[in-house]
Amino acid sequence: KLPVDLDQLTEWLATVNDESLVFPEVYPLETIEDAAGYLCDPPLADGAETRLLRHLLTLWLNYASGRIAGDQDLDQLCDGDEIMPQGDIPETVLELLAAVEAALLDENTTDEDLNFWSEVVDAVNNSLVPGEPGCTAPMQTSGRLHAGRGTHGGKVIVR
Repeated sequence: KLPVDLDQLTEWLATVNDESLVFPEVYPLETIEDAAGYLCDPPLADGAETRLLRHLLTLWLNYASGRIAGDQDLDQLCDGDEIMPQGDIPETVLELLAAVEAALLDENTTDEDLNFWSEVVDAVNNSLVPGEPGCTAPMQTSGRLHAGRGTHGGKVIVR
């Protein structure tokens, strides 16, 4: 919901910092300016990790603001502007947040893995939540396993 006042945003960032394993422990997120650096500076989003951080912080803010519940089943989201890639995708928002953060913390994670998670999180961020205008049919996703990495670049047919 826009506009967002500074107090609301500060509360949401506090929630992210309290619940996230990567913000601010690995990636600084102490100030509004830190958040703006991730969210508002596309020229700095050159690498897979930086792009994923932008999408991840956006999902955390969607969760912290109450736009999307942590226990929201991803199968029940409606299509937005992005298509969910094929792969091993967690069932809920909180499980997705945990999987993405685990990938960021895993030294064996490749750019291909980060790009996959970026596509997944971007699809969730751009989806419609049940109850929002226009959300009439859930999006199609595949490979509902709780662990492992998915296939980057594959797309699901959305109906």
